[in-house]
Amino acid sequence: MSEFKVTDTSGFEVTRNGISRALEYFAERGCCRLFVLSDPFLVSNGLAAQIEARNHNRFQISIYSDFFGEPKLTSVQAAMLAARAFNADAVLGIGGGSGLDMAKIVKTCINTGRDVADFVMQANQLPALNAQLPSVMIPTTAGTGSEASGTNILTLENGNKGWVWGPETRPDLALLDPHFSASLPANLTAWTGMDALVHAFEAASNRYTHQGAQLYAHQAIRLSVDALPKAVHSPDDLDARTDMLLASYYAGCAIHLCSTSIAHALSHALARLAPINHGLATALAFEITLPFVLAAETKDMQKAAAAFGVSELRAMPDALTQFMDRVGVERRLPEAFGKFSADDLMPVLRSDEIQPMREACVNYASDEQLFDFAKALLG
Repeated sequence: MSEFKVTDTSGFEVTRNGISRALEYFAERGCCRLFVLSDPFLVSNGLAAQIEARNHNRFQISIYSDFFGEPKLTSVQAAMLAARAFNADAVLGIGGGSGLDMAKIVKTCINTGRDVADFVMQANQLPALNAQLPSVMIPTTAGTGSEASGTNILTLENGNKGWVWGPETRPDLALLDPHFSASLPANLTAWTGMDALVHAFEAASNRYTHQGAQLYAHQAIRLSVDALPKAVHSPDDLDARTDMLLASYYAGCAIHLCSTSIAHALSHALARLAPINHGLATALAFEITLPFVLAAETKDMQKAAAAFGVSELRAMPDALTQFMDRVGVERRLPEAFGKFSADDLMPVLRSDEIQPMREACVNYASDEQLFDFAKALLG
């Protein structure tokens, strides 16, 4: 497959030489002190050597990977302080959604002289793009869409989720390189791919959807339905991996424009109880809530279902179940959830942080309906 570039304001390129292209981008802008924020796994597997082999003495480089899983506020603050101490003039994020969220917050807030906490939940206005560092993001999973989105999730000191969000946090450029996702095992490929699919379906059908969001969301759905089974069962299929990266990017654009919905409300709530892959939690919640959502029978839902390949809404739940079977999604929570019940999940589902996603659903879920969803998830 030949490389191609998109020159409009969407800000991404498909490439099979992601690191080289990122360094080229920064060199073109006169940068010389590059702060790289990346997942610990990539760093332990030789990322520094890969970057240095392509550096050709153009940049002083600092690589930061001192975090694990979904970032805590303290971890993001530490990363920003490290970038300030290095006097970085550019930020490269390479990783899954958590790593990219951290890198986006760092590049946004580094020149403010303020703490990250000052920008959580829109407590203060984010700096304009011309006050930020040039930034490039390279996703290593095809699901979160963080490289396209203005939403960045972190865990606050009290354990609640927090967001730093706004169009100012989006990167200058996203590089979609399938080599970075080719090493994902089948289960992670399926889980992250389902996250992209649910992003797209929810963005295409919630109460805030519009034709602009649907332009991205419908294409993300079509790409996912075709490419995700191939990526799961033929992991070296770089064309399928590329299509899933595109699906994830397009779905990220869609949720940036009009948010997610009830399945994400449940998946974020689950993550407050115990560690769980976000894509898995979202897939399980989507399958459980889909019949309830589809009961609204809107034209937007019909168009989203058509993008999935279903002509009648009533057939969509079965089609989804068959698709999840095809890509090998097991309907099972991690063992740590065995000690929890629906009663434990309900306070989280009623919390302020969850309400925007709950309210985005065209078919609003009462507390009683949320309790039924919680029981179905927690068994």
